[in-house]
Amino acid sequence: MKRLFLIAVFLLIPTIVFGATYYVDTDSVGGTASDSNNGTATNTPWLTISKANSTATAGDTVYLRAGTYSEYINPSNSGTSGNPITFQRYSSDAEYSVILSASYGAYWTTKDYITIDGIYFYNNTSRWTEIDDSDYIIFQNCKFYSPGDLYNGYGGMRFTDCTQVKILDNIFEDAGRGQFTYWPDSCETIWNADGSFAGTSCNAGAAPGDHIVLRTTDYVLVEGNDATSGNEIVINGDGNELDMAGNKLTTGDYYILKRLR
Repeated sequence: MKRLFLIAVFLLIPTIVFGATYYVDTDSVGGTASDSNNGTATNTPWLTISKANSTATAGDTVYLRAGTYSEYINPSNSGTSGNPITFQRYSSDAEYSVILSASYGAYWTTKDYITIDGIYFYNNTSRWTEIDDSDYIIFQNCKFYSPGDLYNGYGGMRFTDCTQVKILDNIFEDAGRGQFTYWPDSCETIWNADGSFAGTSCNAGAAPGDHIVLRTTDYVLVEGNDATSGNEIVINGDGNELDMAGNKLTTGDYYILKRLR
């Protein structure tokens, strides 16, 4: 009986895989970068995130060296419980020196157990992130900024049909301007009545973009983030179990909108 109990317990423990470590170095900081390299050492790095996207599997860590990347994180594979795929700033490079400035910073569908750590999402003309139908996703120690005059039509991070999302210890600055925006109560009343701002002083394109958009996304933790150099953390969406704790804000409160435009 004891043996059967131990076997049952063992089967419940996630299998831990010792994954590979890869390096991407767009500016050849540590060595001449090429996607023909093995990518497994700082002096034989890959050139592109695309190469890492297509190669990384459960348990792997991809270190991005300092530089500006005009491409986005879009893994071809999922991680597993206890073995996420991690994209992370190389620890010896300066904070926020890894900059993603393509139309998206991260964009994927149906990929689970993905962690993004220490990346700077800057001036992305569509969204910082677009994550669909994916579970157990973590964004931590990142910085998000789009200039206040950037009208990108959307703004911020967006999650659709996801569960178990953690947004931890990031810095949020402006999210540009976009159709997913916080509106004053007076404008909300007009929109709910008419579905239009025609002939009014309300202008969605002139309002700050939302930082986080949740569409039927459940079990979300927003914790330890800092918005003191930008706006409030503006969350727009629906779903179950949204938990916010220990975030630093400039003017004291969140706007939590249970409506999607």
